[in-house]
Amino acid sequence: MLVIAVLLVSVCIQFVSVYFALRLIKKIGGKRVWVALASAIFLMAIRRSISLYYAIQAYPLVTQKLQAEIVALIISAFILTAVISIGPLFKRLLGSERKLTEQMQRNQIFLNTTHDAFMSADINGQLREVNSAFRQIFNYLPESKVRAFSEFLSPSKHKEFSVAWTALLKNKQNYYVFSYTSNNKELMLEMNAKLIESDGEQFVYAFIQDVTERERMEARLFKQKERAQVTLESIADGVITTDKSGHIQFVNVAAEKLIGQPHVRLKHKKLKSVFCIDCGLRDNYSPPLHALVKESIKQQQTLTFSEQYIKNANGDIHCFDVTVSPLKSRDKVTTGVVLVLRDVTEIRQMEEELSYQATHDPLTSLINRYGFELRIARLFESARNSTDEHAVLNISLDLDQLQLLTDSGGLDAKDEVLIQVSHILESIVAKKDCVSRVDHSDFRVLFENVSVKKVEQAAKEIIKKFIERRFEWDSNPYELNVCVGIAMLTRKTPDIASVLSAAESACYVAKNNGRNHFYIYSDKDTLSVERHGHITRLQQLQSAIEEERFKLFKQPIINIDGKDKHNHCEVLIRMVSETGEIISPVNFLPVAEQYHLMPVIDRWVVKKTFFLIKNSNLSEESHCSINLSGQTLGDKTFLDEVLVLFKETKIAYSKICFEITETALISNFKVAQTFISTLRARGCKFSLDDFGSGLSSFTYLKNLPVDYLKIDGSFVMSVLKDEKDFNLVKSIHQIGQFMGMKTVAEFIESEELLECIRKMGINYAQGYALGKPEEILDVVNVA
Repeated sequence: MLVIAVLLVSVCIQFVSVYFALRLIKKIGGKRVWVALASAIFLMAIRRSISLYYAIQAYPLVTQKLQAEIVALIISAFILTAVISIGPLFKRLLGSERKLTEQMQRNQIFLNTTHDAFMSADINGQLREVNSAFRQIFNYLPESKVRAFSEFLSPSKHKEFSVAWTALLKNKQNYYVFSYTSNNKELMLEMNAKLIESDGEQFVYAFIQDVTERERMEARLFKQKERAQVTLESIADGVITTDKSGHIQFVNVAAEKLIGQPHVRLKHKKLKSVFCIDCGLRDNYSPPLHALVKESIKQQQTLTFSEQYIKNANGDIHCFDVTVSPLKSRDKVTTGVVLVLRDVTEIRQMEEELSYQATHDPLTSLINRYGFELRIARLFESARNSTDEHAVLNISLDLDQLQLLTDSGGLDAKDEVLIQVSHILESIVAKKDCVSRVDHSDFRVLFENVSVKKVEQAAKEIIKKFIERRFEWDSNPYELNVCVGIAMLTRKTPDIASVLSAAESACYVAKNNGRNHFYIYSDKDTLSVERHGHITRLQQLQSAIEEERFKLFKQPIINIDGKDKHNHCEVLIRMVSETGEIISPVNFLPVAEQYHLMPVIDRWVVKKTFFLIKNSNLSEESHCSINLSGQTLGDKTFLDEVLVLFKETKIAYSKICFEITETALISNFKVAQTFISTLRARGCKFSLDDFGSGLSSFTYLKNLPVDYLKIDGSFVMSVLKDEKDFNLVKSIHQIGQFMGMKTVAEFIESEELLECIRKMGINYAQGYALGKPEEILDVVNVA
């Protein structure tokens, strides 16, 4: 029974062993091997089954057989255990092999799809394997006879490649960049190689990358960097870059010179240890450079700071215009700043010199008129906001005495005396006060925070000094008298011009009172106010001339005898105030006459009228009458200017009629004779204005033939009331007719007066009854 049990167990173990063995064989050997071995094992199992059958039949006479079966059972159990144990090991081996195969497949796919060329070669560069990118770049075909990589290169590069190849294999060089022409296209290639050793064999894996665009970009970046570097080193401005903490990262050559130290000693130093502010150099405080850095970073924008007075490490003081700009990284994070220092020391010195020249008198070194106006402007602003009182002294020297000095000693003598005068005035006033030379013989003193009593004492002291002083030149003594006008500057003063004109008015009154006098302006004093008003009108006129604040009007001159159907007019001027108010000529022409400004005004009127006619603004008029003053008529250059205007505007000479007064004619007879004869010969008309009001002479009428006699309006206005005026007007008309001239009656204010002069036979009339002055619109600017 034991034998049977042993045999049955042996058979079971045999079949289990066969089962596991077959599974293992199938996994390892594949289908064919499995079928062959399975058939053999199956036959062995059948044989064992037959053997078992005979053993059972021969029982119990099979003791020896039983022993053999027990041994077989033990062996089968051992085999079964071995098969079960080895199975997982083989499974892992199979998994590793599969992963290795998959990895090799992935590597192959990568090598065939990458844009980088790949090759494997022996240590001598003989090719073993290449990918598709390699074939494409180097036009390498499988049947190609090229075996060594160096054969792809030109012979001139073989030595270079050999050195680079050796360096790559010895890890002495990371990459090798070379040029190669592929498909007529110049490429820059970079080779990276790695020496591999396996099973005692050495070979090389190499990747070759197309870096053409990268090399071009690097070349462009290098050029830009080189250009920027050369620019930074060439410009005169100092350039400094710092980090956010103000530590210096870079300085150019100009900055090195400004700082006085080389770049290597400046790097990583703080700005405040290199520069310091010289606070005592200027009134305006200059913030430290490191403070400017912080401010620029805080505001995140470029900041410009002018006139930063900075002292470098050598103690040299320079004036800079500083520009500070934040530096940002690619992700917009502020990493530091760039400071550009423009050394404007020389420019500022030149500006100061020019400013000094613009505000100071070159002879006496005193402040001039412009400088005085700047000083008084500051005081005027402070006076408006306080109770402080200031004073302006207008000091005028005796012109006759100065002229005598000039005649005897020359200009040098006069200059020397003026210098001595400046010293006298400077010796009297305090340092805070200002002495100014505003004209060749006029000085001004500006006293700050002074009472009327103290300024009166100062005026007396000035006069006393001049009385006691004898000015000498070439051993000859000269006296010099002076007049002083005083005006106070307070919070009630309306403007600067008012106080200056008040001081001039007071000085004028002092002159009228005699030599070596002073006078204090008061708005309650009639004489001061009158003179002040006169000066104010002069200043207004000068301002209007500078700004061309004038307008032209026209008043018709009508023919009343029926013999002339053409339109005539007289061109009249009006001044426009700063507020736009129209000012009558009677309020500014007398001042213009007194201060010889009429030539300027007359020229403006003539030029304006010519261009108005040219631009058809007065095209309907037969001719336009323009008034000329005696001052203009006496200017010999005026005739040439008029001829140039005729040529420039191309208007007809007959379009212009010049009106000249008797007074102007008599005082400039010869010049007027040339002027009239020259232009009348070309077609211009002339009218003798205000005839009868002056010292009328038939001699002038005879020698200066004019076209029109304009009877003075003061006579015309009274012909209805005064028989003498009636007869006088009638006589002037008859004289005009006898001399071949046409007559014009002005100031015709009524129809009754118009009818009266028409009966006299007068040819033309002008006045409000016939037409008021009208503004000529669309005035063309011809300045």
